[in-house]
Amino acid sequence: RAWGARGLLFLGGRPGDRGHLARVVVGPGGGFLRDSKRWRGSTTVGGDIATVHRVEDPDLSYRLGGVGYLRGLARDVHDRLRAESRASVWVEPVIVIWGAFPQRVAGETCKFVHGEDLATWLEQQPKRIDASRVQQLAAAIDRGWLNGATTGQEQGPRIPSQ
Repeated sequence: RAWGARGLLFLGGRPGDRGHLARVVVGPGGGFLRDSKRWRGSTTVGGDIATVHRVEDPDLSYRLGGVGYLRGLARDVHDRLRAESRASVWVEPVIVIWGAFPQRVAGETCKFVHGEDLATWLEQQPKRIDASRVQQLAAAIDRGWLNGATTGQEQGPRIPSQ
């Protein structure tokens, strides 16, 4: 099913001078700041740390624990939303993994979700927003980005490329 049919609105990123901007999804389950990754190898997550085991040598792996930046950006989107709408809807950070990720969903303060499962996972989140307000809140997030609400920035939060 299409994302709109699921009651989810996808707000695409805008180009920045470094990296790319945040992409936000708003639906009955709340607001979600997502960052997509396509790591080479098989990914496992413990806590909020992703470990990627390389394809060419499974004994060679690297760990990625820097999700604090994404939590900070989620807070920024929350603050912009609140400034534009007075709605206190938390924005949850989500790293979308495209590639081998047997756990499919993991993470504590930041969720890691396999890309093929993202729409279903979003749809299954506990309802926090009435469906009639999803469009209104998405528009408020857009206004917050354009107006630079709370941060003085003219564009939305940037997610550094990795």
